[in-house]
Amino acid sequence: MNAAYHLDSYRRHLATEVVSVRDEGLGVVLADTVLYPTGGGQPHDVGRLVFDGREITVTAVRSEGGTIVHELAEPWNEARGSAEVHLDWARRFDHMQQHTAQHVLSALAEDRHGWKTTAFHLGEAVCDVEIAVAGLKARQLDELEEEVNEVLRSALPVTDRWVSPEDLAGLEVRSRGLPDGHEGLVRLVEIDGIDLNTCGGTHLASTAEAETLKLLGREEMRGGTRLFWVAGRRVRARLGERETLLTGLRGVLEGADDELESLAAKKKRQVQSLQKELRSAGELLVESWVEGALAADTEIVAQSVDPLGGEAVSRVARGFAARSSEASAVRCVVIASSSGPWAVAVAEDLDAQSFGRKLCDELGARGGGRGTVFQGKSDLGAAEFLERAISSLELLGD
Repeated sequence: MNAAYHLDSYRRHLATEVVSVRDEGLGVVLADTVLYPTGGGQPHDVGRLVFDGREITVTAVRSEGGTIVHELAEPWNEARGSAEVHLDWARRFDHMQQHTAQHVLSALAEDRHGWKTTAFHLGEAVCDVEIAVAGLKARQLDELEEEVNEVLRSALPVTDRWVSPEDLAGLEVRSRGLPDGHEGLVRLVEIDGIDLNTCGGTHLASTAEAETLKLLGREEMRGGTRLFWVAGRRVRARLGERETLLTGLRGVLEGADDELESLAAKKKRQVQSLQKELRSAGELLVESWVEGALAADTEIVAQSVDPLGGEAVSRVARGFAARSSEASAVRCVVIASSSGPWAVAVAEDLDAQSFGRKLCDELGARGGGRGTVFQGKSDLGAAEFLERAISSLELLGD
């Protein structure tokens, strides 16, 4: 018996019976269903199961050896019983638009250009087909896109029928092969004058309902090409998203649409120039901090490296450790940034590891190191960390 989703792809709900329960109540088998299970590149439907005034969300639908299992968000507590199954129509109609458009796309790519489709994937946001040809040019894809949209506008009828394996052998049918273990009748989907295909998916009644198709890009793979595209409502949704994005960019870059690319490139150059200047200034600042530490007249120096952050912590620590022999009085530098990184650097005759571990224990910090530098991370701000670190080390008594 054909499932209701095959008899009428537009049917949105159905009164049926629960015939078995599995997966500790999280899976049910119905006598019939309007929900399509994952298969043939098309994702499953979702919906609701309603009984005795209660609703349970159907999160997925799968086929196990020809048995359709509805996966539930919460357990079904009845062994059997009457129920209504309701389809999430927006998701179904989107899948019908994408799948019908794919049939047209694949048929025209093969019949008019010799590009055979080897795989199809109906994604959540973008669809793709893999075709057995490499090196496609933009003009070739533009031509294919225009041909597809011409067919969609023609409002060609889309129908389906079931044939026996014997009858199938005598038909000119496009197919990527039947599922493993398939037996019995085979479902054909036909787009008048364009395509006759073995397919178990849900489709529109007319190509016009697919509205339009837009190719988004291509990717070379395994000697072929993957084409990315959207159809129907997805085209309008994508256009709306891009318009919202462009509105924001116009405000940020202060220009018209045809100026945005050049303005963005100009901003990028400006940022790169500023970054170069900041790196140079940062290097000078780090050098100044190291020189200041070496010239200090106390044994312990506390140094905040805000606003440069973590990288400057490490550079000041290593810089002092490498030149500690030049210091007249200072023997230990504690460096910190409010972003979390900190370090201890000491003269060669001292043990930075013992100092570092002491700070970890007393300040709730974490870290590690070797030689004359110990580095770590702390949740304290730079000022608080340095104040507590200086009082904790008590280097003069060691």
